[in-house]
Amino acid sequence: MSAQPVVRTRSLLDPKVKAAFLSLVEQRFGLRVSDHQARHLDSAVPQLLAEAGFLTPWDLYSLLAEGRRPDLLETLAARLTTGETHFFRVGPHIEALQRVVLPAIVSRRLADRRLRLWSAGCSTGEEPYTLAILLCQQLAMPPAWDIQLLATDVSRPALDAGRRATYGEWSFRETPEEVRRRYFVPAGKQWRLVEPIRQMVRFAHLNLAADALLPRDLGTADFDLILCRNVTIYFSPEATQRLYRRLADALAPEGWLVLGPSDPVPLQPGLLEPVYLPGAVLWQRTPVEGKDGPVLAPPTPLIERPRPRHPLPVAPSAPAASGTGPPLPAPLQEAVLDQEQVWAAQAGDRLAARQHAEQAVRARPLHAEAHLLLGMLLLEEGAADAALESLRRATFLAPHLALAHFGLGRACREVGNQGRARAALTQARWVLAAAPDDEPVPGCGGLVAGELRHAVESQLLGLRRASKP
Repeated sequence: MSAQPVVRTRSLLDPKVKAAFLSLVEQRFGLRVSDHQARHLDSAVPQLLAEAGFLTPWDLYSLLAEGRRPDLLETLAARLTTGETHFFRVGPHIEALQRVVLPAIVSRRLADRRLRLWSAGCSTGEEPYTLAILLCQQLAMPPAWDIQLLATDVSRPALDAGRRATYGEWSFRETPEEVRRRYFVPAGKQWRLVEPIRQMVRFAHLNLAADALLPRDLGTADFDLILCRNVTIYFSPEATQRLYRRLADALAPEGWLVLGPSDPVPLQPGLLEPVYLPGAVLWQRTPVEGKDGPVLAPPTPLIERPRPRHPLPVAPSAPAASGTGPPLPAPLQEAVLDQEQVWAAQAGDRLAARQHAEQAVRARPLHAEAHLLLGMLLLEEGAADAALESLRRATFLAPHLALAHFGLGRACREVGNQGRARAALTQARWVLAAAPDDEPVPGCGGLVAGELRHAVESQLLGLRRASKP
């Protein structure tokens, strides 16, 4: 008897089938897929049906649930998330790595000349290769060091692309031209990474939600730096904190963890401590006993990067005698404010950043982005009550700022006003509705619409689950 043809349908999946697939993805990968991302199932499942040769979605589900085709389940999980990445992504993070993190690591490892770094959720490789380039710029003689740079992802096609190390123009949208000329060679309409840098990175498949974080052949601990950016926005709260605990355990004492701008905050008291740098909050493993606080090396010169349209001079780092903080640069009162500009206008500590934001609000009380910045800083400090007023004003003055509505929703949720939180997050969803997934979001320091959209949906999902008896 001849095999029956595979059924290919464009109709929407039955809600029960969709729920079963989503539950399986969350169980195996820790991914809490938003309503927006779940829409991809309607196209992804029929594609997998064709690849696996099955007749119905239920047949495919049974195959995946029994663990007989883990590759197809990984493909499904990858298609439900936004694999947005590019070289030198999130300017404040790059500057923090150049100025503070890498110099501190290199200084601490001078005796044994050994470095261990990990890009967790590396996608197609731009992030770990950026780390490799930054390391080469930090070290006088890179070959004299024992460097292990691990890059892991759950998507095997993404890992294959990373190993090829050939990229199109879109991957270089924040890359200094000098870097591209030095470390890449033309390959038709694309650019191929030079071999010495490519060989610095080891790619490996890894499910971050698995019980055993790292197989023995990949190493188990003692990393100097782990980047896990814009990964946990897709995780459930429980899976997120479980992963943070494992990442902290994998760090060497005084090792660094870098998360994405919208990733949930680690709740690991006594294990991970926040370090506030210009435009970024990083996390450091608790220092070994007998040392005081993070080890910070002197700043090193930055790579010349494209600056904002209104470059701002750096303000003096010493607080003013009045106690109101460093004086706000005069051009700041005229500039179109965003987070990176304001943070760049001061020396780097969180208190000074908030003081600048407060001064900006006083100088331009009708400027929405000044209120947004102040509100987000207060929210980051855990002062949700104080953040509410600033974020309300930001949404009133500029209803198009999705980040303001998102921040307001978070603040309302933290103070227990679930109804107002739901309304603000729904408004953020509406503002983001027409934005392409890869479109940068104003005020987010490199975050794109797809990632903020998922963070919004995760907050709404949390509200729905909390409201159930």
